[in-house]
Amino acid sequence: MSNDLSQKFLRKWQVLAANLGLDDSKLKEIGDYLHAQYSGVDRHYHNVNHIVSMLDGFESLKTKFEQPAAAELAIFFHDVIYDSARSDNEEKSAIKMKELLSGKVDGEILDAAALSIEATKKHAATTNQDTNLLIDLDMAILGQPWVVYERYAKGVMQEYLPVYGEEEYRQGRQKLFLEPTIAHGDIFLTDNFKYLNQPAIRNMQREVEILKSGKSFVG
Repeated sequence: MSNDLSQKFLRKWQVLAANLGLDDSKLKEIGDYLHAQYSGVDRHYHNVNHIVSMLDGFESLKTKFEQPAAAELAIFFHDVIYDSARSDNEEKSAIKMKELLSGKVDGEILDAAALSIEATKKHAATTNQDTNLLIDLDMAILGQPWVVYERYAKGVMQEYLPVYGEEEYRQGRQKLFLEPTIAHGDIFLTDNFKYLNQPAIRNMQREVEILKSGKSFVG
């Protein structure tokens, strides 16, 4: 990870945290914690780069959010707890956010951010437009050019292989994520991201073919 990327991550956190009313000491403490979490050696995709990419996308859509501060806070915390062997990472991430910020940040903002964080687990449409936009930001990687998607697929594979092994990962990735998502057809929930739908389907179909062929993203 480049130092520039780390600095960008921390700068964006500092601006948000200051706007939320955190004092300098708490701002730095939580910023350091977030950066350390996303910099773990086991973070091959769900890392600082992923958060910064989502924050960059958020900037271009900021005016479309009813509660932009809550959405940005959710971006910073949505993968802060990440264990590829568990299925409750999103709930734990929301709990950790509240643990660190309750009494320091407006409760309405924390509640809105927590709902969005928890919704990233299923990537399904909700009644809240801010949450739907956040989910689409999280899923936007699926519709990127193949060279970008390939790095994503490799990173996810690297995160899961130590837990499940290669064959179980191949089967699970296809049956539990790729094939159901492709079959659903409408991957993105908001009009802002619909243009990525077909590129995303093509990318996922290509990944399925690679996984079925026995080839690997991990050399």
